[in-house]
Amino acid sequence: MEILDNFLDDYYFKSLYDIVGSSHFPWYWSHVVNTEDLLVEDQQYNFQFGHTLFKDGQSNSDKFEFFLPFLSKLPNMKTLIRMKINLNPKSHKIIRHGFHTDFEGDGKTAVFYFNTCNGYTEFEESGDIIKSKENRIVIFDMMESHTGTSCTDASRRIVLNINYK
Repeated sequence: MEILDNFLDDYYFKSLYDIVGSSHFPWYWSHVVNTEDLLVEDQQYNFQFGHTLFKDGQSNSDKFEFFLPFLSKLPNMKTLIRMKINLNPKSHKIIRHGFHTDFEGDGKTAVFYFNTCNGYTEFEESGDIIKSKENRIVIFDMMESHTGTSCTDASRRIVLNINYK
């Protein structure tokens, strides 16, 4: 696992945040991964908003081009599998979304944090918790089981999830 703070230069980071943080950015409602891991009383929080930038070998969004310089900073990236932005609204308590792996096989997952909040990424095997900190990225093996959370101290938690080989 590799954790890098200040991953992007300030100007580029602010440019991307201005895009995804805009009231005009297109967010799409979806269920959270691994519904079976949520407790019954938490089913009302079994949703998030997402925006898939890239999947199935092609761009899936007119916003994808803004993220091309980001991809060039990822260590040893040869093939992009998926690139998706997730937004989890504030909740009354931290809601863990369920341990999962994004894809099977060799490769890397990178989670980039757009905003600082008390939400986090937790790893099942090690128990490590990576706090959401603006302009931080955590890179780990794609087969490493992890979960994201909601937050209680900000209006939303926004992360960029990248899967690559």
